[in-house]
Amino acid sequence: MATLTGSAIYTECLQGDSWINYRVVATAPDGGDIAADAVLLLGTGTRTVSVPLGTLRAGELTGQVRWPRDAQQDPAPVATLRLEPSIASPLAVPISGEACDPADPAAAALAVTGQSPWVPAIAAGGAVVLVAGVLLSVLRRRRRV
Repeated sequence: MATLTGSAIYTECLQGDSWINYRVVATAPDGGDIAADAVLLLGTGTRTVSVPLGTLRAGELTGQVRWPRDAQQDPAPVATLRLEPSIASPLAVPISGEACDPADPAAAALAVTGQSPWVPAIAAGGAVVLVAGVLLSVLRRRRRV
C-alpha cells in the first residue's frame, strides 16, 4: 500500500477569500509511479464535503482550491486527503474553517514591504559623517605639505 508521507494541507486568506493549499505526495512501496485521483474531504463527522483535487503526476500534485462555502460553517473541520482508487491510508488533519472577512483590512491588505521611515535618515546621517571624514583627511594632508 502507498503512503502519503510528505503531503500537506493548509489554509490561507487571499483578498477576502478562504483558500486551501495542498501538496499530495504518494509513495509506492516498490518505488513505482502512482496513478490516482486526489480528493479532499472536509467535515466534522455529521456532514462531509468532497473536493476533487486532480490526478497525481509522477506521484505528486500541488495546487490550491477555494474553500467550499458548504464547509465554512463547520467550526473545526477535519480535512481528509484520500486517493481514488484507495491505494493509501487517508491522511486526516485538523484545519481552520474560519471564513475570511472581506471588510477586515488585515485580511485584504497586502503584506507590508519596504523600509521603515528611519532607515533613510540613518543613511543620510552616515553619508554626512563620511563626507566630514573625507574633508578632514584632505585638510590635514594639505597642512602637512
